[in-house]
Amino acid sequence: EAGVDAQVIEVGLGGRVDSTNVFPTKEVAVITPLSFEHTAILGDKIEQIAAEKAAIITPGCVAVMAPQRYTEAAAVVREFAERAGARLVDVAEEYRWSAGEHDLRGQTVRIDRPRGAIEARLPLLGAFQAENAATAVAAVEALGPRLESLRHGGVADEAVVRGLEAVRWPGRMEVLRERPLVIADGAHNAESARRLRV
Repeated sequence: EAGVDAQVIEVGLGGRVDSTNVFPTKEVAVITPLSFEHTAILGDKIEQIAAEKAAIITPGCVAVMAPQRYTEAAAVVREFAERAGARLVDVAEEYRWSAGEHDLRGQTVRIDRPRGAIEARLPLLGAFQAENAATAVAAVEALGPRLESLRHGGVADEAVVRGLEAVRWPGRMEVLRERPLVIADGAHNAESARRLRV
């Protein structure tokens, strides 16, 4: 209704029967790292969970797959993308990322992309956030042709860097106070807790 050129819609639970999957087509479908969650609804095998989540991939879209801990999950995502005729961007294969200097207010990240490297000061804590940033950059770049067709010329590197530097994620490794140090986080399953620890 607002006439936006692009919108990001986050799936609430799974994907196959989630209310956000009412859109018959999508430009980009992003599959974040899959782990054991909502097993009472999605299934207790990683392949079942992956199938529920990969069901957001529709014909003709670009499927961006974040690095996956479970090879079985990645195989399911690849299968869904192939069946839908969707181009697959495997972030683990096509991108490299690293975290550099960091303090309680964030960290410097470098993302090596197929079209060159970018660096940004990411105001999020945790080594895993560099990987998340690489996945977000891959998703933006996958949307590039759509934006070019709207005569926006794609997304400039400066805009990507500004976006990374402006991100806010309340309640996720959020420093509420420095003296004494108080951090709020909402790791909701074993994999989230594991990533929080490292």
